[in-house]
Amino acid sequence: MGIPTNVITPEPLITATQESRYRSTGLELFGVGVGEGLTHTSIGTLGRMASFYAAGNEQKISENEWKQSPYYREGLKHDPSLTMSKAQILATRYDGKKRTEFLQAHVKSEFNAALLNISGNIVGFMVDPLIIGPLIFFGILFFRKRKKGWKEKKAIKIAQEKRKEIWDGY
Repeated sequence: MGIPTNVITPEPLITATQESRYRSTGLELFGVGVGEGLTHTSIGTLGRMASFYAAGNEQKISENEWKQSPYYREGLKHDPSLTMSKAQILATRYDGKKRTEFLQAHVKSEFNAALLNISGNIVGFMVDPLIIGPLIFFGILFFRKRKKGWKEKKAIKIAQEKRKEIWDGY
């Protein structure tokens, strides 16, 4: 698998030797994880669907036109409903996928790569309203229970002081 030069550099400058010596950094792997997490949240999924379906109002392109366009990628298949905007979206997604695959294939330690990728996924998923909503809800419930507990402790302390005053009077 070669480095996707159309993603990393505009010209194919990286030779096979340089590609084999390339090592992904931890920050790159963490960033890949965050990007995957953000992409697969409910908002990210809806955004990808909306961008793809909103781009369908143009004239459809043939397979030959698509192959001659700058958005043609070897691993993608032509769809009869493909427009130039949809081709651009598909090419961008494909390039991102290839970049992710490249970075994950050139790691020093598989364990560290998996750990950084999972950590990035968790960070990316944390902005999903389907995750944040319940966390906030249960956090508020917990805080209210704790606050109620503080009031109960204060009431118990006052009652104990009053009881002590009454008993000390006898």
